[in-house]
Amino acid sequence: MFRRLITINEILELYAAGERDFTGLAISSLDPYYLSGVDLSGSDFRDTEFGILDLYEVDLSRANLSGLNIDRPWFVRSNLSGTNLSSTDFWRATFEDTNLTLANLSGAYLQEAHFDRVDLRGADLIGAHLLDSQFWENNLRGATIDADLWRSGRFRNTIMPDGSIKNPTGIPLTGFQFQVEQLTFPFF
Repeated sequence: MFRRLITINEILELYAAGERDFTGLAISSLDPYYLSGVDLSGSDFRDTEFGILDLYEVDLSRANLSGLNIDRPWFVRSNLSGTNLSSTDFWRATFEDTNLTLANLSGAYLQEAHFDRVDLRGADLIGAHLLDSQFWENNLRGATIDADLWRSGRFRNTIMPDGSIKNPTGIPLTGFQFQVEQLTFPFF
């Protein structure tokens, strides 16, 4: 399949001009491996070869990233609320202080992913492959998950879909070792 080669700067110029369809492109590998402080909300990046690995404070809310394959992407303080991440292959991804509320992660391959202080309220994780993934201080309240996540994921101070809190051993906490209110998500 032929893919049109494009730079990040060209994408940002097209986005500013109102374009949102970036399907089937190949982002130049000559571009830097990070993107910081940009708004690409509502964009469609299906079937795009994405060379960018680190995204800092990027707004991809309501974007379609389904089917992307990126090894070790890093999302820091980014907004991915309502984003379609179904069937993505984000092996060893890191999501740190990121908003994934109502995101569709169904069928995503996220083996060995790290979720640190991530808001996953209402996210769809059905069929997501999360073997050896870590969930540190996250909020999964109302998320839909498979039973496999309970067995394959590692949790620390994470609010589970039913509102219970899991500690490092995966056993629900008894008593009040910390307050749920401490798990806040001030970003976006």
